[in-house]
Amino acid sequence: MSSSSSLSLWMTERHECEWDYIVCDEFDRVVELILPDHHLEGLLVLELSFLTELKTLDLSNNLLKGTIPEEMQDMIELKQLYLNGNQISGTLSSGLFALARLASLDVSNNRLVGTIPARIGHLVSLEKLYLDHNENMTGSIPKEIGNLIMLKELYLSYNEFTGVIPSSMSKLFTLRELSLFDNRLDGEIPSSLSSLSLLEMLYLDGNYLTGSVPLWLNEMSNLVDVRLQNNLLDGSIPQLSGLEHLEVLYLHENELTGSIPDSLGTLESLQELQLRGNSLTGRIPTLLASLPLLHILVLGENELTGQLPTELFQSTSLEYLYLNENEFFGSVPSVVTSPFKYLYLNMNLLMGRISWETWNLDQIEQLGMADNGFQGTIPSSLGASIEFLDLSENSFTGTVPSQLGECQNLTTLFLDKNALTGTVPDEVCGLVSSSNKKDIQMQILDCNNELEEEEQQQQQSSTKD
Repeated sequence: MSSSSSLSLWMTERHECEWDYIVCDEFDRVVELILPDHHLEGLLVLELSFLTELKTLDLSNNLLKGTIPEEMQDMIELKQLYLNGNQISGTLSSGLFALARLASLDVSNNRLVGTIPARIGHLVSLEKLYLDHNENMTGSIPKEIGNLIMLKELYLSYNEFTGVIPSSMSKLFTLRELSLFDNRLDGEIPSSLSSLSLLEMLYLDGNYLTGSVPLWLNEMSNLVDVRLQNNLLDGSIPQLSGLEHLEVLYLHENELTGSIPDSLGTLESLQELQLRGNSLTGRIPTLLASLPLLHILVLGENELTGQLPTELFQSTSLEYLYLNENEFFGSVPSVVTSPFKYLYLNMNLLMGRISWETWNLDQIEQLGMADNGFQGTIPSSLGASIEFLDLSENSFTGTVPSQLGECQNLTTLFLDKNALTGTVPDEVCGLVSSSNKKDIQMQILDCNNELEEEEQQQQQSSTKD
């Protein structure tokens, strides 16, 4: 391993126990070697195994390559091993499985390949196991993983693991964090996981899991963060009123049906709820719209209907609201006080005149209201943060306000297919010519200071109709 400039005391006449990043015990034996983020290059040298009293080895976030030496089996006192964030290749070294005292093993974010050997079950002292983000680890999750009864955190995500989630995980009674996302796992979510009563985080997203969202989730009262999105789950969303600590629930991009259960509106700790891309029907529960900490609500691309709850637009916490591509009807509340950053209402059956002067747009960054029946004029006052504005395919009238040209962060503007008249202000056209606005899309105009003649004729014809 080559050293960085910060290791100036190394390889000098001074005793190694005086070197930076080294800790020795009372017998001057090296027990900790801690060198994360030091731009170290080269291979993991087998001489590391000479440090037989070492308890902690942290070489994370460097530029190390090569394989994990088999000789590491001689480091029998090792408890903490952090090799994450390097370019280490090859398979999991068999030498690792001789380290019976190992409590933390992190080899994530490397280039490891191959399977998890059954010998992983020998590491009975493990409390934290991170094999995630290697991308090319394959095979099934061995049933021997259930032998790691001290395990608190298990991360196997972002690999190519296949097969079912082993039922032997039911023995991991101390597990608090389970991350298996972005693999190729299939089958149903096993009921054996219901025995993990201390579980706080459950990430199973980005697999090929089938069946329904488990009813037993409601009994997992310590859950804080549940992510089951991007699977093949079907059926309805179960009652989850027992999850009083739940802050994040992601169920989007599945095949869920039925209505949004009222029980979600009782989860007062809930901060993020994503249900988009399913086939949900019915109305938005009023209680859900009133949750005090909810700041992300994503319900787009479903078959939801009804009028929009006023509470959604007068929230003190809601910043991201996606209701696009549903069948909502009626009008938007005339007073909007929610601190929206992203608001998407496009592709619904909404209508009515928009009174922008009673809308709080100070923090808005993206506003999508296309393909509805909205009326009124184009807003002349938008917050300085606006970057995306889509009001196309409505019934807005009047002219394009010159004040839009003051929105220096605006990169996407759709105002086409309305009933706008007049000329296009130079200030707005200036956004197109600005060097940092190359991606701007302004489909109402050709920036020759006049609307397309054909479009004007279409507008006049539609007005007569």
